[in-house]
Amino acid sequence: MSDLKRIHRGVRTFALGLPEAYEDHPWGESVAKVNKKVFVFLGL
Repeated sequence: MSDLKRIHRGVRTFALGLPEAYEDHPWGESVAKVNKKVFVFLGL
């Protein structure tokens, strides 16, 4: 697995592990949200 994919997986796991965080796909991008607000873009 490449370093970029490993970092992406780690950031995604961390972000979605936060309280009330969930993944959504507005505009065709993966993002993490809390209370309907984007706090990290997960796209590569």
